Amino acid sequence: MTRQNTALLHILCCLFWLLLPATHAVSGTAAAPQRTLVFEQQRPFQGLIRRETALAAAKVAAELSAIHQAMRSLAREPSLQLATNTCKENAQPLPSLPGLARLLYTTRLSVEGISGFPPSAKAVAQVVLVPPTAPLRESVIAGLKNQTSLALCSIVFEEQTRLLANYDALAKPLLTVSAETTGKEAELQKIQIIFDKLKALEVYLTLLPQRTSTWNAPQAVEEILLRIHTLDPTSPLILTALAEVNLQLDRPAEALNYANAAISSAPHLYFAYDIKGAALLRQRLPASAAAAFTEALTLSPQNAELYAHRAAAFFVQEEIAAMCSDFRTACALADCTGYQWAKDTAKCFEPTSPQQ
Repeated sequence: MTRQNTALLHILCCLFWLLLPATHAVSGTAAAPQRTLVFEQQRPFQGLIRRETALAAAKVAAELSAIHQAMRSLAREPSLQLATNTCKENAQPLPSLPGLARLLYTTRLSVEGISGFPPSAKAVAQVVLVPPTAPLRESVIAGLKNQTSLALCSIVFEEQTRLLANYDALAKPLLTVSAETTGKEAELQKIQIIFDKLKALEVYLTLLPQRTSTWNAPQAVEEILLRIHTLDPTSPLILTALAEVNLQLDRPAEALNYANAAISSAPHLYFAYDIKGAALLRQRLPASAAAAFTEALTLSPQNAELYAHRAAAFFVQEEIAAMCSDFRTACALADCTGYQWAKDTAKCFEPTSPQQ
């Protein structure tokens, strides 16, 4: 068996679970609808911590509790368990559970208020976890096909978790000092920065449903992104989204600037390099574009879309052999659109077997 056939077999094994019948429903009956769940979190306020600040923290904590429950629900989904085990056995990338939970489930604030009295008063927030409208298995299948959105949602979850932990660490000593205490401006400024970032992430999450392979209504999205960019100027998520919408609006130079800023902020994000490559290719710089796509592939080596993008750069460079190689790899990873076009136009041919 050739190396290419072995890679293709591994991919097919990883995707085989998609073809299985649903195993979490009784034969001949529909799956039971999921219950709407409510999650409550509290944060104290006194000293230099204001009620509004504690309430915002309690809301984020309740949202994260809800998403953790969504992750537990997904972990029990038989088709996802099979996908995870099969991919692990074949050394394929595992599904991102936090990203999938954030992508499929939504949260809604239902109650906010206070409990108790000073000095033990606490801000209280209750959040409702809203499950997918489609059956869970169908939602999982659709979600796993959108690798970039999964990665984006996973980063949002990780960033919210990190920022909340930073707030709790900063707030704890400020609860025990007098409200008239001075000399704590630096700590309070750090808390303000945390909540600016959390607010930007909250708005960003509302925009994500408008993103498939491109952004719907890019001009309207750009206006919102620019507003939250002022809250978090270094956010790689916002910078990459601005790069994408500028590329859609045919502003490749601006897209390149935003992509470079995203890479400077977070050099481990493959999709920032992908957008950089697309912007360079739009400016007729195929060699630089191919280098950017190669950087993306080092970070996401099983990404069929990236191989197809680099193949396009090789095509513009007239490096047909390299183009065909990347199209074949993309096809082995279940994206044969480019390879089929290349064969139909007689630019690529099936490789000759060594036995022939």
